[in-house]
Amino acid sequence: THESTQLVMMHLEDFECDGLAVLDIGTGSGVLAVAADLLGAATVVAVDTDRVAAWEARATAARQSWHCRPLVVAGSVECLDLVRYDLVLCNMILTEFGPFLGRLPGMLAPGGSVVLSGLLDCERGTVETMLEECGMTTVDSRELRGWISLRAVVAETR
Repeated sequence: THESTQLVMMHLEDFECDGLAVLDIGTGSGVLAVAADLLGAATVVAVDTDRVAAWEARATAARQSWHCRPLVVAGSVECLDLVRYDLVLCNMILTEFGPFLGRLPGMLAPGGSVVLSGLLDCERGTVETMLEECGMTTVDSRELRGWISLRAVVAETR
């Protein structure tokens, strides 16, 4: 029900998820991974450094009325560097995702997108600058009651 989660869901609804490989970083309860699975993603990987959160994400998937099949990993995003994703979801505060933001362009498949949420409007400029510094361009943003989300892609000049 949190605004940042709702913002990611709005972005997800804009994607044709059928056949996509989706990564949910900092999955928490797993609700975004479950949503991506429901929308037809071919592969859904959910990762969280908190083992309890990873356990909860597995439980959330198991409670669904369909065979919900995200791969839930208890660990850091670095353990997933070898796979390329069409869509990366990250609903975390800036201090949490900032340290690995530079890794995201290398994790995206050609034409892939990253959706960042959990941001306050006052952080927009900082995050957009950070994205530019790692070779990404913001292509969409959403706002809901003071919270924002950004969708970015790898810059074409890269």
